[in-house]
Amino acid sequence: MTIFRTCNVLASMLVLLALLAGSAQAQLPTLTTEKKASLEAIIEEAKKSGVQVIVVDPNQGPQAAAPSQPAGKPFAMRMQENAFRIRQRLVEIFGSLPSFPRHAYEAIVAKSPKKLVTWPLVTLAFTALFLLIGAVVRHFFDRWGRGKILTFFDTTPESDAEKIGFLYARAVLSLLGLLIQLAVAALLVVTFDMGRTHLRSTAMLIIGYWGVISAFAILMKNLLAVDAPDFRVLRLEDRAARDIYRNLVGVFSFAFMVLGICFWMDFLGIDRNAHVLALTCSSLVASILLSGIAVRHRRDLAMMLFGYRPEFAWSVWQRLFAGIWHIPVILYFLIAWAVSAHRLLLGKPHALGLVGKPIMYIMIAVALYGAYLLMADLVFRRSRAKAQATPDHQDASPVESRAEPSARLPEPPGYKDLACRAGALLAILFVVALTIRAWGVPLFSSTGWANAAMDILVVAFLAYVTWSAIKVAIDRKILEEGGPVEAVPGEIGGAGASRLGTLLPLFANVLLILIGMVAVMIGLMELGVNITPLFAGAGIVGLAIGFGAQTLVRDILSGVFFLIDDAFRQGEFIEVGAVKGTVESISLRSMQLRHHLGPLNTIPFGEIKHVTNFSRDWVIMKLPIRLTYDTDAEKVRKLINNFGKELMKDPQIGEHFLQPLKSQGIIQMDESA
Repeated sequence: MTIFRTCNVLASMLVLLALLAGSAQAQLPTLTTEKKASLEAIIEEAKKSGVQVIVVDPNQGPQAAAPSQPAGKPFAMRMQENAFRIRQRLVEIFGSLPSFPRHAYEAIVAKSPKKLVTWPLVTLAFTALFLLIGAVVRHFFDRWGRGKILTFFDTTPESDAEKIGFLYARAVLSLLGLLIQLAVAALLVVTFDMGRTHLRSTAMLIIGYWGVISAFAILMKNLLAVDAPDFRVLRLEDRAARDIYRNLVGVFSFAFMVLGICFWMDFLGIDRNAHVLALTCSSLVASILLSGIAVRHRRDLAMMLFGYRPEFAWSVWQRLFAGIWHIPVILYFLIAWAVSAHRLLLGKPHALGLVGKPIMYIMIAVALYGAYLLMADLVFRRSRAKAQATPDHQDASPVESRAEPSARLPEPPGYKDLACRAGALLAILFVVALTIRAWGVPLFSSTGWANAAMDILVVAFLAYVTWSAIKVAIDRKILEEGGPVEAVPGEIGGAGASRLGTLLPLFANVLLILIGMVAVMIGLMELGVNITPLFAGAGIVGLAIGFGAQTLVRDILSGVFFLIDDAFRQGEFIEVGAVKGTVESISLRSMQLRHHLGPLNTIPFGEIKHVTNFSRDWVIMKLPIRLTYDTDAEKVRKLINNFGKELMKDPQIGEHFLQPLKSQGIIQMDESA
């Protein structure tokens, strides 16, 4: 009710002043000196009573407003004018500082019916007492919550889902306890304020400040798991987690305290010059402190991103990022403070929160991402349980039956990892969008660079998710077909990949090119580029390539028809002219054969005239044995036949023989043996 009363008083004063200004403008072209003095006396009396007064000068029409900057004015001139205005504003602010204590004293005394200057301290003491009483109630609620809810969680969690569930449950219980504490304190304030609105408003402001800081501390405590390292999801050491928690809570407590004091000064009706100076200085201090936190914990945060691996195991980009990531962060804090100070001094909108809001957005995004991970784990756990409950799951797949007993296929890629990566990208987009919006840039307007940039990011995200989902489906199908086949050195023949397993990687590459082209075209459209001429140009370029690169076209078409005819597959041993080897990889225009002695040969499809496949269905291998002239040929035949029967019974290699080893007899007579 206090807010509504204040708004009503302000609205009444504005209407009254507007009517007085209108009547004065109708009677006289300008105000006389006596009436100006009378009006100033009325305004001074209203300020003493605690009412904020806004005067509308009748002689100041639309022309008296600050002229808007012409679009064609040079940038250097606009910067010079802004610098001049900022200097004037700073002179005005520092000129009003000597009178600030007197104005503050008068405003505090004016709010009290008994003209007491000590009522803020009394209000602070009683509010602290009420918060302490609420803390006692909160303590009993926390004990009940820990005994009834948190005992359901295992003390030694095995998965991230269990850790996140415990931290979420504890955070929700702590926030409920905080709400109970604030509600008890607010109820005591309303009960004992005895109708004194200035006491009630000040106490409610203190309670709100305490609630915001406590909620921030609760979220940070559970995000970093400061007191529960076994449940910590982020890869941070205990020391780093405690230091980051203390530093961030301290910085934000200071920033919110200054903001709360400014709100209270606004409630008292004190000159806003003091607000501007306090907010500008506090944002500068917060920027410096946050920059110091980034510098001090740059290695800890890099370890959090890249895991507990030694630094020599990081890639070049990871080491580069770990070494310089804090530099752009510091630059952002400094630029954000400069823009915030510029907007505060000139009275422009979107001046507050440029420094600290991104960190709050990151916390909110992490909290939402944790809930998303819990939902994803629940959904995929149920789908996995259903798959295991099916009767066919107990039977071995054809791939497993054909595989070696000691060989195990890799774990098939799942959609859970893709869902987790997509959720992380959505969280990043969420933080970027809210940060841009905090700077006052409209995101959902029909025009503007921010809207185009966000659309391009969304298109890139959808293209990435689409391609990743297709890639997961193709990889799973390849594993079902027997998995990727690798060339075995020293072996000629052997089974290769299936026909589908050979064609799927090529199909995946084609889809990747198509998805990339569509994403690029949509991105160009969002940038305002007319893509219609691009299609016509692509047709002309295609014709030019067709005439100028006939060999390339021949290679591609020949490869397509070879694959349609199923002439060879990946992993099969073939002979092409004078080159033979195992098919190691197949591209759009060529294939690579790995010789059993090691060399790798690349053969364009257009150069292939004849293909001999040694791995299809079956093959007969002849082994010539040179013997002396006095050898009993019948005895050798019987020995070889018996040995062939033993090979058929061998548990390891017997299943690879289609027919037993046999002796063909004498086929050639040489000079020596």
